[in-house]
Amino acid sequence: MSNIDNRLLKFRGRGYILAFADGKVFTFGELAHLGDCSKVDLPSPITAVAAKADGSGYILACADGKVFTFGELAHLGDAVGVLEAPVVGVSLSPEGDGYWICGADGGIGAFGEVGFFGSLSGIN
Repeated sequence: MSNIDNRLLKFRGRGYILAFADGKVFTFGELAHLGDCSKVDLPSPITAVAAKADGSGYILACADGKVFTFGELAHLGDAVGVLEAPVVGVSLSPEGDGYWICGADGGIGAFGEVGFFGSLSGIN
């Protein structure tokens, strides 16, 4: 499988970010490149990405729950050992002061100044 098959794309304002499974990040338009994980020995592939609405930061999440933040986005915790299934999504609060991480089984981890409102983990 080529790495291009694992890309993630998020649009924000007048730009977008492409994050690849190996940690490489490419930004386009008005979204600045603030760093990536291309030189990091990742514990598992990058499977989720989200950017602040103003483009001042973004987050990459690995399948195992490890999180990397860039720019004006604080690292508020990892989902390693929190979620029972691989990470498939991450979402930032509108203010950028917290984030939710979602597992493939519907499990949710809440970090920072965001609420936890339930999850679908364990529901058949």
